[in-house]
Amino acid sequence: MATATLPPIARYIELPMPGHPLAGATSGRVQAHRLTLFDKIGDGWHSCHWCGKFVKWTNKGVHVPDALIVDHLDADIFNNGEDNLVPSCSHCNLDRLRLNGHPSVELGCPECGILFLAKTNVAGVPYRRYCSRACVHAMQSREYRYKVDVDVVCIRCGQEFTTREGCRSRPTPQHCSTSCAVATQWAKGQLKAQPRKEEIAGPYRYAFAPSHPLATKGGTLGEHRLVLYAKIGEGTHPCHWCGKQVAWISGQRHGSTRLIPDHIDGNGTNNDPSNLVPSCVSCNTGSRRGKPLNIVQRVCRTCGKVFAVRGSTTTRNPNWGHFCGRPCRWKFTGGSKRGSL
Repeated sequence: MATATLPPIARYIELPMPGHPLAGATSGRVQAHRLTLFDKIGDGWHSCHWCGKFVKWTNKGVHVPDALIVDHLDADIFNNGEDNLVPSCSHCNLDRLRLNGHPSVELGCPECGILFLAKTNVAGVPYRRYCSRACVHAMQSREYRYKVDVDVVCIRCGQEFTTREGCRSRPTPQHCSTSCAVATQWAKGQLKAQPRKEEIAGPYRYAFAPSHPLATKGGTLGEHRLVLYAKIGEGTHPCHWCGKQVAWISGQRHGSTRLIPDHIDGNGTNNDPSNLVPSCVSCNTGSRRGKPLNIVQRVCRTCGKVFAVRGSTTTRNPNWGHFCGRPCRWKFTGGSKRGSL
């Protein structure tokens, strides 16, 4: 591989020249080779040294149409002599950089073995080692694919799990699940609760208490659940509205026997202990928006079982609410399915 006599860092020399026509609007600096050629040929339009296209000076960058690019004849960016600098268009400048710029070296691709030409920097070091991006992706996939399975202990919950050994681009996972990873970030203060719109987040407030019996896997739970649990404790409790026995269930959002904290005044942010009562799913659904259900105790005409019925049901139709279910109604009516409960 050929060695170059130029410094190892290929960077243009810049001079502070605030107020110069070619100075940057922010930095106020001008590249030395542009300053030298500007003093030589002056401002205005000039023809490209290679194709004859007319180009003009600009300080807006090389991507401006018809921008004048200063070209080094010997491809040495540190040789800013007047005889070594010529005006060029962007097309000719890029072609010369590809064809007559820094020397190329022939390398063998480590992935497929094909010989290819790689451009080098001023120090003679090639810019790439693989012939294409496909070979780079194949190398990265193979590096991860042939890693062995290892047993790792979750740094959050202590559970042991099996995962693929990490590599340079994909470190070995330290958590058994996304929930544990999020809980770790919460504990370290890397995540913060962001205020959300009421129609998205709802009226409830949440707290982070990973050691609480009702906490989710992510370590969070509703503040109203936390307050009511401290008030009545664990176990089974009667529904405040209908008397049905309900119990605390962690993580389950559905179920007829699940205990749901209910706000008496309908304000989901008022988590005062006196405002929270245990409720079943049916009564909580009907008592939202501060409208508790009018629950009435009735005795079934067929079996004598005591059951609860909504007061609004009997108000709309006096014939409703006399049987605990359809079988009792059918038995009372002699097998006919007609009639009201």
